[in-house]
Formats: sequence, C-alpha cells, structure tokens
Amino acid sequence: MSNNQLWYTRRDKEIRGPFPAGLITRYILLGRIIETDQLSTDQISWQPVSTLPALIPEEMKLDLTLPENQEKLRIARMREDERESGDRRLKQRKNGGKDNNNHVRRGEDRRRSESSEAIRHREIRTQLLESLREKKKQDFIPRILGLMFVLSAILWLAISYS
Repeated sequence: MSNNQLWYTRRDKEIRGPFPAGLITRYILLGRIIETDQLSTDQISWQPVSTLPALIPEEMKLDLTLPENQEKLRIARMREDERESGDRRLKQRKNGGKDNNNHVRRGEDRRRSESSEAIRHREIRTQLLESLREKKKQDFIPRILGLMFVLSAILWLAISYS
C-alpha cells in the first residue's frame, strides 16, 4: 500500500475525504476514525478499518495490557493532538467571529474526559505556540528594515558605478 494513497472515510452514510494515508493513521490514533468506520480508495469498495493493518498506528498494535505500552499510546496521542487549550468558540467570539448557533451545543458533548496531565500539556503547548507567533510578528519589522537597507545599498552602488 502506497503512503501517497488517498482514502475516503464512511461512517453511517456520511462520506468524507480524500485524506492521505498519514492523516488516516493519525485520525485513527486520535480516535477520530474508529474501528467500525469504513475506508475506501475509490468510494465503491469499502473495508472496515480493522482489515487495513498498514493504516493502524504501531502504538495501537502493542499489547495494551502492559502499562509501558499504555504509556507509549498516551504519549503518541498527546504528540499528535494539534488542538490548543481553551474553548475555541469563546476565542472565535473574542476575535469578532460569528457563530450560527449562539454557542448552544447541538446534542451531547462528544469530548472524552481527559487527565489533568493531558490538559496541562495542551496549555503549555498553546503558550509556546502563542509566544512563537508573537516573536514572529516582532521579527517582521527588523527584517523589512534590513531588506530595505540592502536594497538601498544595492541601488546606491548601481547608481554610483554607472
């Protein structure tokens, strides 16, 4: 199976995709794709996730009755989780975004409870990313000024030698 292969997912009658194989593997690890979901490369023939071992993350193939393997799986999930801390709906409202449902949940909360360690990991990750974004903004002006200086020097040299 090629790692460049694109896959479609089907749960109930809802089809999504295409997704690259690496993203499918990541979604399986994070629980966004579950073993009862079906996968297809052509949207014609569908297979349960469990019949495609090449897409199942190695951490999920370990003997999870062993504590060290449970720890490996937990670390892999934390590593792959791109979510930031806080409620994104509140951040969206603060940044002027509109929400069609006025922040009312439509059904039950799908989120699983998380350990305080996982929540703290996400908070630290979010703080680090925000500080890097701020540093990138602060570095922008000196870079522009430096570029303008170099271009001015080149233009001055070109005029001087002509």
